[in-house]
Amino acid sequence: MCDPAPVGPLVHRCQKCNAVGAGKKLLRCRGCLAVRYCDINHLKADLPSHKSTCNRLRKARVKLGKEAALVRDLPADGDMPGNIFENGAGDFWRLPGTKKYMKARYNFAVKHLYILGTLDSTQVALRHMQDMLRLDRYDKNRVASIGCLVDLREIFEGTDVFGSAESILGKIPMFEHTVASLLLRLELLVDVIDVIKARKVLSRTPLPVELQNVIEQSVVRSQLSVHLYKKSTQDLLKTEYFLSELFTVEQPLKIEPEWIDDSYTARNLARQSYPAWRGTEGVLQLLSDARACAVKALEIGLEDFKHPESMYISFSDKAWRLTWKYLQWAVEDATYLGPPAERPSERYVKHHPEFKSDIHDRYFSSELLEGLRRMLVKTLYGVS
Repeated sequence: MCDPAPVGPLVHRCQKCNAVGAGKKLLRCRGCLAVRYCDINHLKADLPSHKSTCNRLRKARVKLGKEAALVRDLPADGDMPGNIFENGAGDFWRLPGTKKYMKARYNFAVKHLYILGTLDSTQVALRHMQDMLRLDRYDKNRVASIGCLVDLREIFEGTDVFGSAESILGKIPMFEHTVASLLLRLELLVDVIDVIKARKVLSRTPLPVELQNVIEQSVVRSQLSVHLYKKSTQDLLKTEYFLSELFTVEQPLKIEPEWIDDSYTARNLARQSYPAWRGTEGVLQLLSDARACAVKALEIGLEDFKHPESMYISFSDKAWRLTWKYLQWAVEDATYLGPPAERPSERYVKHHPEFKSDIHDRYFSSELLEGLRRMLVKTLYGVS
């Protein structure tokens, strides 16, 4: 296992205490050149957990250097151009003797650097991926699809996230773009929750409106959400916009993707997108809360789980399959500031006969939805 990806925006931060290095120079690990520390004491304290990751990165860098030297020394002939890294650009993958180098570079950039999730590792990984695309225009390693998962808060700045799924994904999106849209919408939903909570707290404190606006703007983390403070609380609470239109999972996923190779694609995409999912504060916690609401519903018999292979599906797996269905409960709980025993989900469970008819079934039926569910469950949470 590699070091866990940091939570929050891509900035230099201490790998040990997570302190952001604003205004001070952090000490960089000389081995991997990918993580930083406040001082030598934090570096030494983190060495036991970081050592294995550091060693793997160094070995991958050495292997890449060796493969690059072998390719550089290939003799020029009828099939092999001289100065291969320049004259062979575009058709690099098709040239004999280059595949091991490209695989070594992919492993170093994606499987070691990018997955680490730090600012240093992400920047270097992106430079490698951009050059790999220059060398291989056919993109046999599919590095282009990883770019949309690097930092969605920056990449999608200015995107019309309130528009249709097609406006974000295009008419025939790739599976990776679908997951990117899903994460983007969840990030925006988390910001909506934070604004609502801030307003509830501020309503109990007599502050000037101008100061309240400043506080609200500082609550949201995404540049996409800076306009939320201008909307009324009633607009923010309209679930038809934020849970049905903005983030109904069927909307971005009902479009058939360009391709999907079932579980293999889902596993690889889960690994590639892990830093983005973990780095987006509040998203995984919101999904966990939605699953907890689904567990409550299953325990009291509110859910009559219907599936062709229901008898073979574990209780835990049933709860994960119902996660999206109970996302609205999780959102209502997240914006509630009262006693835990009186949260909306607790009231729904207590009076469940009254709410059973108001819940609409949304099960994972397509191969794409099932692959995405497994991606989130198995890789991000490590459970089935």
